[in-house]
Amino acid sequence: MGKWIGAVIGLIGGPAGAVIGFFIGAFFDAMFKDSPSMANRQQQGAMQQVFFQTLYQCLGHLAKADGQITEAEIKTTEALMTRMGLSAEKRREAIALFKSGASDSFNLDSTLTAFRMGPGQSRQMRQFLIVSLISLGMADGHMDEIENRVVQRIAQGIGMSQMQLQQLIMMLEAQHNFFRGRQQGGSYQRSSQTYTAQQDVDTAYRALGVESSASDAEIKKVYRNLMKEYHPDKLMAKGLPENMVKVATEKAQEIQAAYDLIKKHRKR
Repeated sequence: MGKWIGAVIGLIGGPAGAVIGFFIGAFFDAMFKDSPSMANRQQQGAMQQVFFQTLYQCLGHLAKADGQITEAEIKTTEALMTRMGLSAEKRREAIALFKSGASDSFNLDSTLTAFRMGPGQSRQMRQFLIVSLISLGMADGHMDEIENRVVQRIAQGIGMSQMQLQQLIMMLEAQHNFFRGRQQGGSYQRSSQTYTAQQDVDTAYRALGVESSASDAEIKKVYRNLMKEYHPDKLMAKGLPENMVKVATEKAQEIQAAYDLIKKHRKR
């Protein structure tokens, strides 16, 4: 388009001016042909920063919700920073944001509004934020009543329904228990109970959010949809920081492991 606009302008100077204008327009086309992608990258970077800030401020707010930040919550947050591979500078920023969210002066509503207007426009990003918060809430094995209320408030603030939240909590608890059990050889201890192989399978169904009576086709459809939720490229395009890709990948691995066990069990 720049070439033809340049040519038209150049007509004022006659045929020679038209030729010169054409090449001037071509030069501007070459300069700005990548500007949309550059703008997209800048917008993506801005959304990733908003997600990063919201995540660590909300993590701090949740950790302090019951009056004190526990050692388990600190370790879980530090583990998240390690899994994200944060640089020393980014790690200092995350700690500062965490402390900001834990302070009495923290304004949760304004933080959630900024998130909702940015990366929170994507359902996947809303869900990934809540997933990260629930993971912290379960750092000591379960979410207590106060933590549950805080997560409910955050979920409501970013546009997630109560039903969606409870379904997500149930699935994440099952994924957490299932994956831990697999790491310990398929049978593991929790609340003074020994989980057997059959209970392991039952937990795998809950991890996918399906009933054991569901057909193979139904389970496969749910599995595929869940895997899409944690697709790194799609999440990054919607505002997930690049250094959180590993976290998304780990969640996908938990879902994959649950699905593989269900398939194996059904073949028997």
